[in-house]
Amino acid sequence: MKKLILLFCLSVITASSFAQVKINPKGGLNFTRQNDRFFEDGKATGQVGWQVGVEVRVGEVFYVSPGLFYFSHRSKIKFLNNVGLADREIDFSGLRIPVFVGWKVINTDNIILRAYGGPNLSLVFNSEDGLSNFIDDDPIKDILWGLNAGLGLDLGGVSFDLTHEWRANDALNTKEIEFKNHILYLQLGFVF
Repeated sequence: MKKLILLFCLSVITASSFAQVKINPKGGLNFTRQNDRFFEDGKATGQVGWQVGVEVRVGEVFYVSPGLFYFSHRSKIKFLNNVGLADREIDFSGLRIPVFVGWKVINTDNIILRAYGGPNLSLVFNSEDGLSNFIDDDPIKDILWGLNAGLGLDLGGVSFDLTHEWRANDALNTKEIEFKNHILYLQLGFVF
């Protein structure tokens, strides 16, 4: 973990010596949605979570934007009445490390409209999954991959972002249940 943070800091320092750099601390809400087809005896619904962190934009019109965010995602599994199981809450948190490539579609002094996309790695540290002894002793995977696309708007020094993440791998450590989720991120931040 320390090596990962050190590598992130070194890449930001190195990049800042060669190009225009903007620091963008931000936070916001995330909305999780699961596949409806992952098991026959119930339904998973997404709940509201949150994230806070920072990204760095390196470049003028086209840019690269690595980031580091602490996140919390939530879901709920509601079983059908004939199964005889209580509903389960799934909460997990960790670090999300996106690396986006973006384009400033509109680039004026006070208004910047951005389109961006790229992969992210999520390291899950803590899970209160409500699934222990139901699926596995440790049902949530430690490493999750995603692919993202989004739009951002900078008005002066304030940034607004809407990002969609498609989970590339299953979140659960089981082959019986497919649990790929999609996450919508709404974020507010400041650009320095």
